[in-house]
Amino acid sequence: AGWAAGWHLMRLLSAVLGAVTAYSLFQVGLLISGGSVSAALLGAGALVLMPQFSLVHGAATNDSLALALGSLLVAQVVLAALAPRPRRRLVALGLLWGLAALAKVSMLAAGPGIALALWTGHRRTPLATRARASALDVLAVGLGLAVACGWWFVRSMLLYGDPLAW
Repeated sequence: AGWAAGWHLMRLLSAVLGAVTAYSLFQVGLLISGGSVSAALLGAGALVLMPQFSLVHGAATNDSLALALGSLLVAQVVLAALAPRPRRRLVALGLLWGLAALAKVSMLAAGPGIALALWTGHRRTPLATRARASALDVLAVGLGLAVACGWWFVRSMLLYGDPLAW
């Protein structure tokens, strides 16, 4: 009852987020192994058996949410590296990135990897077309990022004089 019930609910949510993380890693394993289920299971199993994974997902912490959103983000970025994505999907990728950044500001560091994946996704096009398409893709992702978390950084700048509130 009371605070204990709330604590148990948060731990349950953390466990569900751990399952999302493991599933996302399984999907990434399928993508990068060419559809090998055994390789994907091996990767997801190795993650789940790590003691730190159990520790994080057995507690109530924002790290569980950041890991789940980050793993979903990695899966989408791998898809973008394999082939160009429609711009509306890239705005959704930016929204996902923004939500991950709200969970943990260090998720902003994913930016260069996302840009590189978008560039790689256009590898079969001429250089000028590749540069233009990649720039538009980065803008689409940036739009989603700004919609999801831009308000928080503006708020922090107004309140604390620093967008990261450090």
